[in-house]
Amino acid sequence: KKKRKKKTSGLMAAAGDGNAATVRVVLQLVNTVELQVDPADDRWIQAGPGVLLFVSLLKGATDDTMAKAVKALLDVKYVHKQSIPEAGRDIVVVPQATLGGKMKGKQLQYHSNIEKEVGEEMFAKFVSVVEETNATQGGKGKVYHGTYGNIQRMRNLSNDGPFTHIFEL
Repeated sequence: KKKRKKKTSGLMAAAGDGNAATVRVVLQLVNTVELQVDPADDRWIQAGPGVLLFVSLLKGATDDTMAKAVKALLDVKYVHKQSIPEAGRDIVVVPQATLGGKMKGKQLQYHSNIEKEVGEEMFAKFVSVVEETNATQGGKGKVYHGTYGNIQRMRNLSNDGPFTHIFEL
């Protein structure tokens, strides 16, 4: 008998080459959320209805893998059988380095995270690709983002669910 090749969803295979994931994302559907975008000025944004994208960039992330990850995330039929842009949802991109952590005994380690300086530049590119892809796909929702390297404070989070998924891309 021939062995069947296991089919992999676009979200799980977004990196394309079968190597270890380089982008880890938690995707959550929200009614509303407020995110502090500038702690120094205590400036907050309010978004919704929309989605939260908590993003961790891992070692090996490239412009190409990020673009494929964004395409997969914005193409998936996530909101009432529509993609995020089709549904006109706001998109809030939040850097979340802790998603790159692993437990070793009783400790957490973050050895697979991308270096901080590189991560800051890559996160900015990730946000740009989300903005471009959302606009190209006709998305009417706004794109907001947190600040890489800062504590990400949120308040007044409201959702119906939670409707939350984890993807390694």
